[in-house]
Amino acid sequence: MARKTTKDQKEHSKTADTEQLPETHQILIDDKASKLSPKQPGFIYFELGKHLETNELELRLKGNDGGGLHSKEWVKLSTILEILDQQEEDKPFKSSVFKPVFAGKSANNASFIAAVLRCSAIALTDSTENSTFLHMLNKNFKSRREALLKLASSK
Repeated sequence: MARKTTKDQKEHSKTADTEQLPETHQILIDDKASKLSPKQPGFIYFELGKHLETNELELRLKGNDGGGLHSKEWVKLSTILEILDQQEEDKPFKSSVFKPVFAGKSANNASFIAAVLRCSAIALTDSTENSTFLHMLNKNFKSRREALLKLASSK
């Protein structure tokens, strides 16, 4: 026979999920990005932080409006930049190029991180004229890249 969960047990469960973990990152940007699909409006919530031990910049998807599972792990910005550095300036590319960034294998990770890279706070990529699901390097990619990397030494 299944045990019934009481209201107090549910509340305790919620607080257990939100207990403070040891602080590992200094949050530099806490923002949101519009989802890529016009059929699924809403936002992807993310943080850009500096790891307290390594001083390396890392990005984390922390939530989204509506459905869609994703990994909430911190990923190195340097790994994302390596992938972007391999892209040709005027050639579109798919979100799938970001799959290797994540240890977690949620199908949404690549497109969610692609949305974050387009938002004004990060601005490393843009959409293409022909498809909202294809990406191109931002016209100011190199200066945006440098501005983001400077955040590691500034705050």
